[in-house]
Amino acid sequence: MQQWLYDEREEGSVGEYRGLLAVNEQELADAACNLLVTYEGLQTYGGMAGRDMKAVAVGIDKSVQDDHFRTRIGQVEYLGEKLGGWGMPIVMPIGGHGIFLDARALLPHAPQEQYPAQALAAAIYLDSGVRTMERGTVSAVGLYAGPYGCDGREPLLCL
Repeated sequence: MQQWLYDEREEGSVGEYRGLLAVNEQELADAACNLLVTYEGLQTYGGMAGRDMKAVAVGIDKSVQDDHFRTRIGQVEYLGEKLGGWGMPIVMPIGGHGIFLDARALLPHAPQEQYPAQALAAAIYLDSGVRTMERGTVSAVGLYAGPYGCDGREPLLCL
């Protein structure tokens, strides 16, 4: 059975690298290595400097430690509890990866055609410099046909 794992390390990573691809079939691994040569460099170093590869190894080691998970999840829970305490409409229960704000509740005047979740993400960035993203219509584009990414239906959640 073909299995693969792709891990993008731009967000929440402890190392400075682009990603990791792991597969369990030699044919697929060989094809991936051939593409790597074209786009990144030889598979022996992946186009990275030695110091970056060392940072990757240290980052992977640290990121799988229980203390790292407890700290990261604890930070997310702390922020979620603060936001909930301030009356911000958030999705419950609070997860371990991030806080999901209910854009429709925060921007009830914005119709779906104006992408309230995308507008909220942009406003947060412009106001604070904090990078966020929406989970709704825009991130679903390509999955559905029709106006503004959905086949005429509004998404169930607009986060």
